Amino acid sequence: MDAAVRDTFDGEPLAVQQTIVCADGEDVRVFVYGSEPEAAMAAAMIDPNDPTNIGTAIVEWDGWPKFWQRDRIIVLYLGRDEATIETLTNLMGERFAEGRDGPRRLPAPC
Repeated sequence: MDAAVRDTFDGEPLAVQQTIVCADGEDVRVFVYGSEPEAAMAAAMIDPNDPTNIGTAIVEWDGWPKFWQRDRIIVLYLGRDEATIETLTNLMGERFAEGRDGPRRLPAPC
């Protein structure tokens, strides 16, 4: 898998900052926390069955949100590429939250 950092910007409501990584033409959002407990607390705010609900915030994702958490990292992937999903699952373990397919537009390729 080829991967490169594409951009960083505001990560609210999950983190102070998020990093967009372009992995084989797919955007993957990465949130890094100071400790594993901090990442676990952020993950606990995400509704596992409807990740548009994050704590008291409602987020309109452009795509189909899937979240993984491992150690100090939370990863968000909004696409549908099965190879990317499989790679993220192999790296991060099973996803802990996933939105339902709906009438959302696909994210633009990076």
